[in-house]
Amino acid sequence: MVIDQSEGLAWEIDFVLSQGHVAKTLILLRPGDVSTPQGTEMLQAILERSGTALVAADAGPSGVDVMAAWPALSGAQQLVLTSTRSAYAYLLTLRAFFRRLNATAPAT
Repeated sequence: MVIDQSEGLAWEIDFVLSQGHVAKTLILLRPGDVSTPQGTEMLQAILERSGTALVAADAGPSGVDVMAAWPALSGAQQLVLTSTRSAYAYLLTLRAFFRRLNATAPAT
């Protein structure tokens, strides 16, 4: 889910939370929202609604920004930090998220 401040996204967030699918949800900031107050506020609002919070210390060292988050197995948030907003950084984020999903999927 790429977040913005639209009413449609607010509906999607409510639906994901009400259906218990938050553990399967990757929250991505658009490259233009990474390291902006607006991006941080949007991410904070979604994480708070899902029962976790973005702590200022989570943002990492100077020059490194939060670009994505998903619920970790521990119940806390897993933050993805980046020093670049490249397509490669987003690709690696997707790969890590889907590997985590695959590792936790029940065997069939």
